[in-house]
Amino acid sequence: NIVSRRCDKSRFNQLKNIELAKILCKKMDEKLGYDFGRCEKLIVYVEDRPGHDLRYAIDSSKICNELGWKPKLSFDETLSKTIDWYLNNQVWVKNIRSGNFKSLKNNHI
Repeated sequence: NIVSRRCDKSRFNQLKNIELAKILCKKMDEKLGYDFGRCEKLIVYVEDRPGHDLRYAIDSSKICNELGWKPKLSFDETLSKTIDWYLNNQVWVKNIRSGNFKSLKNNHI
């Protein structure tokens, strides 16, 4: 029964966490008009904790094979749209960062 099964969706990108962080920084530099590398300087390297994941890989084969799903947008397009959403919803971000989201959870989360 496909309806009751969980299917992961991904864009088939397997990046290390640091690679994704650097891509995000580059995009933020572009979107905010910063000099290239400004955001990447904010990355703080810390000692790995036991069991730390170096990357996350999601297997989309089930949803692709059984339901014919495939991503409509590229990884780059999706990441760009995600960043735009956060930049355009600063009130929401501020509420999340401050802890005020608890009063909003029934309406927005």
